[in-house]
Amino acid sequence: MVSFPASGGGGGPDTTPPKVTIDTGPGDTSDGAATFTFSADEPATFQCKLLRGTTTISNWAACTSPKTYSGLADGDFRFRVRGTDQSNDVSVISSLDFTVTNGGGGDGDADRDGVPDSEDQCPNNRGPASTDRCPIPSGSEVIVGAEDISSGSQRDNYTGALVQ
Repeated sequence: MVSFPASGGGGGPDTTPPKVTIDTGPGDTSDGAATFTFSADEPATFQCKLLRGTTTISNWAACTSPKTYSGLADGDFRFRVRGTDQSNDVSVISSLDFTVTNGGGGDGDADRDGVPDSEDQCPNNRGPASTDRCPIPSGSEVIVGAEDISSGSQRDNYTGALVQ
């Protein structure tokens, strides 16, 4: 026979998950780093997750408070944390949104298309582009030598030569 010690509400096993609270977060940041502190209303272990838009940057993994992420590229992020108590009850997920506007050690995302500038063929143009050409933004003019090329032309991303 198994017995459980009485606890305020008449005894029985603990089936109430912990309540997890994010105590502090970065708000918007411009240095590519974000630090969070969090706690629970009872002893618990924690797991953290970081998303950039809908892309998982760091999947659920054990973490402790404070939790710091660094080297973050520009973009909109969501920090998530959940707790598990000693009876293995899992909390509701707590989350905090923040924006990095100047981070990532120089590897930002100038056009905010989700592709880091170091991998983006067209880092200043949001949206799809071929692997070797970037569209010239509408309304732009490109002057090469004495020739004036109106918007709609394309430039070879590797050589800079105009492609008609």
